[in-house]
Amino acid sequence: MLSTKHALLLMLLLLFLGVYIIPPASAHAVIIPNKSTIREEQEYIIAVVGEKEQPTVKVEVLIPKEFKLVKVIDVAGWEAQSKTDNGLTSVVWV
Repeated sequence: MLSTKHALLLMLLLLFLGVYIIPPASAHAVIIPNKSTIREEQEYIIAVVGEKEQPTVKVEVLIPKEFKLVKVIDVAGWEAQSKTDNGLTSVVWV
């Protein structure tokens, strides 16, 4: 079992790695429309806006169990993959 001193050092090390080593996300996503209509098929557009000069290399969207993914439209230069696990669907563009 770790002593309190060792546990504190481990937490500080993990915090350092998370803040300084792993780069933060440099973009945000806008989903249009921002409201859904009940019991109707709807098309959503996801626009990813970069906030720095670094390119966006991956976009992942998690779709709640209450929604059914019908189709993912290909985007030039991006490869989309979707999978469902325990009712939760994810779509990843790389």
